[in-house]
Amino acid sequence: MKVIVWVHGREYDLEVQPEDKIEELKSKINELSGTPIEQMNPSIEGYLMKDGTTISEYPQIVEGSKIHVRVILKSYSEKPEKPEKSEKDCILM
Repeated sequence: MKVIVWVHGREYDLEVQPEDKIEELKSKINELSGTPIEQMNPSIEGYLMKDGTTISEYPQIVEGSKIHVRVILKSYSEKPEKPEKSEKDCILM
């Protein structure tokens, strides 16, 4: 069946099968949009689609359904280490 995937403000038509796992869905979305799989949170009608489940476990998914993908950007709680300055990095004036 064909569904519509909404990610990054763009719509993509995507062919899915009831037996497809959500991980496969994410992989297909990655191929279309370039969005990293680990940053995807797909949902249908407000219900988060969890890894390990299949399309058939979401009865609201029918031909033409819209799947919204929320992209979770990684945040870094620790500041990256600054490299040590060497004499070569210093500018003399």
